[in-house]
Amino acid sequence: MTNRQTAVENLAKLREAGVTDERIADYLINNWMTGDDAKKATEDLLIEEDLEDEDEGEADDFNGINFSGGLSTIAGCTVIG
Repeated sequence: MTNRQTAVENLAKLREAGVTDERIADYLINNWMTGDDAKKATEDLLIEEDLEDEDEGEADDFNGINFSGGLSTIAGCTVIG
């Protein structure tokens, strides 16, 4: 049995025991996934569920700096966004 198959069986046991999907998701996101993995997984699910556009925010965000409008000062340089 693969690790993924074991994980799916464990998931079924948790659900059968009454552990909610919300509790399972919170546990995995907050305790086991890296920040990058958690962000990517939740963004992908938002897209899959048609709750967010695929490219939303990407054009306006560069390394965590939002250029959605106005002036920003970064390391002494003024950036017009």
